[in-house]
Amino acid sequence: MDVIVNYDSPSPLREVDEAWFTLASRFGLFAEDGTFLLLVNLLDDVDDIDLRWARVRLNQEWTVAGDNPATINGPGKRGLCTMSAVGDVVIVGTTYEEYMSVLAVPDPHRASAIKHHAEGLLRSGNLSAGEAENVKRWLERT
Repeated sequence: MDVIVNYDSPSPLREVDEAWFTLASRFGLFAEDGTFLLLVNLLDDVDDIDLRWARVRLNQEWTVAGDNPATINGPGKRGLCTMSAVGDVVIVGTTYEEYMSVLAVPDPHRASAIKHHAEGLLRSGNLSAGEAENVKRWLERT
C-alpha cells in the first residue's frame, strides 16, 4: 500500500508524517514497547554509505519528513527506511520530482526485488559473519 503527497499540497510534510504513521500503525511497525528499526548511515558523507539498523522509538516531537519539502530524511540519498523489529513489514519514504511517497511492504521477505537484493548482499561477501547469518535466517522465513 502506498500514499503519494504532492509538493504543492497545503501541508505536504505533515501529510507525509501522517501517511507514514497511518501505515506504520496499520501494518504493525511498532513493537509492544513502541520501538521499530530505522536504517541509518553511520558516515557523515552522503556519498559514503555504511548502513545499519538502529532500534528507535518516536518522541513527542517526531517527524519523518523533516523540515524540507524536497527531502524525506533518511540515510544517504536513499530516503527513509523503517522496519518492524521482527522484520515482517518495511515502510519506506522517498522523494520524486513532483511528489513524495510512503510505501508499506508487508512480508518483505516475499517481495522478489527485496529478496534478490538480500541474496546479492550474501553473494557480495561484504557482510560480517553475523550479518550474513541474519540475512540467511531472514531469507529462510516462509
